[in-house]
Amino acid sequence: MKFASLGSGSGGNSTIIKTESTCIMVDCGFSLKQIISRLNHLGLSGNELDAILVTHEHHDHWMGVMALATKYSLPVFLTVGSKRAISYKTTDLFRLIENHHQFSIGDLTITPVPIPHDAADPVQYIFTNKTLCLGILTDLGHFTKYIVEQYKICDGLLLEANYDKEMLRSGPYPSHLKRRIDSKWGHLENSQVAEFLKAIDQTRLQQLIFGHISDKNNSIDRIVESIENTCIDLNAIHFAHQDKTSGWLELN
Repeated sequence: MKFASLGSGSGGNSTIIKTESTCIMVDCGFSLKQIISRLNHLGLSGNELDAILVTHEHHDHWMGVMALATKYSLPVFLTVGSKRAISYKTTDLFRLIENHHQFSIGDLTITPVPIPHDAADPVQYIFTNKTLCLGILTDLGHFTKYIVEQYKICDGLLLEANYDKEMLRSGPYPSHLKRRIDSKWGHLENSQVAEFLKAIDQTRLQQLIFGHISDKNNSIDRIVESIENTCIDLNAIHFAHQDKTSGWLELN
């Protein structure tokens, strides 16, 4: 199994998961032209995708989903709450999922995980293929025991590290937006990221990529400083960027 970030941040998010026989996109917050270009950068075309999974309806995750799905006749998996929130016309491309029920696409078993975020029925996803497990976990204001239990044993993980409290407090955002980001229904802060990493089995992690990093309220140096005491192998850490793909990360 391998995976890649096609871009991550408030301007757009998308992730690719690929096995020998299955290729899935999670979210598509970019224009059709941009997402095709980013796929090409990874040596892929839209014809190779099997499905698009949606985490929630916010613009930076949803914007390009239907343009891509329509062009390549791709099924779009999303919760009932997300479908209601996007107000998109009825289409036979939609596949409604329940937020606690596993389902399969090709050789991937997919577990939706409900998360606390200011969206309608948002989920993140865990992907299992044979003995390998990959988790994607972004856009949540805090983590719960249930979330830790679901992500406890991952070989690969894309994890949100959105902001540093001090940088957010002194930064340029208006007060209402600061409150939203720092709420229990907003985004993960660096110290929360460190707590989460301490709560899971770090010995299994082959690849850890931090995503949804704010360009105004966080920095790579601040993230690294916050996780110094988590025993994470710094050689296994990567950082997703808004304006470029991460390249493929392999799990074996």
